Amino acid sequence: NSDNLIINYTSMKNNSQGVNITSSSNNNSVSNSNISTNNIYDIFCDASGSVYHHITNTTYNLSKEHVTSNSGCIIYRGWYNNFYVNGSNGTAVNNASIVVYDRFNSLVRNITTNSSGFTGNLNITEYKNNVGSRTYYSNYTAFAYNNSYVGNASFNLTLEQNVLNRNITISSGNFSAPN
Repeated sequence: NSDNLIINYTSMKNNSQGVNITSSSNNNSVSNSNISTNNIYDIFCDASGSVYHHITNTTYNLSKEHVTSNSGCIIYRGWYNNFYVNGSNGTAVNNASIVVYDRFNSLVRNITTNSSGFTGNLNITEYKNNVGSRTYYSNYTAFAYNNSYVGNASFNLTLEQNVLNRNITISSGNFSAPN
């Protein structure tokens, strides 16, 4: 039983299995890693009562991710994205609000740019694998706005994965949340 286990900056290659979750454990995370070219599975979860495992910025073969249908295991796979907001004149926009919505129009992130127009890295979920059934959350739309300016960018995490410094140019207009 292991809860809140963190695996970071690891390479797991050419093994029988990469990450193998077989006992009751919760809220574990793998990030910034490469789990590939394993013989059977890169990610395997067959743990009764094991839920909420997060895999971020980690390379592995999707066809070698296996979650047994009777396990109760849920895997969230995500990628880092950050944003840069500038005005139509090219200058960085300080204190711009950025809101990110998934394909279901659910608000998933809300952040503000720094004085250089950048945000920090955001972990955005590509999909949730709930006992063997994947739900994808792309396409995403990010809106950047302040009092009288707005802009947006749409992106697909499945195709793009990590994107650092995703640019949003804002121009005259008002923000309206999707419905």
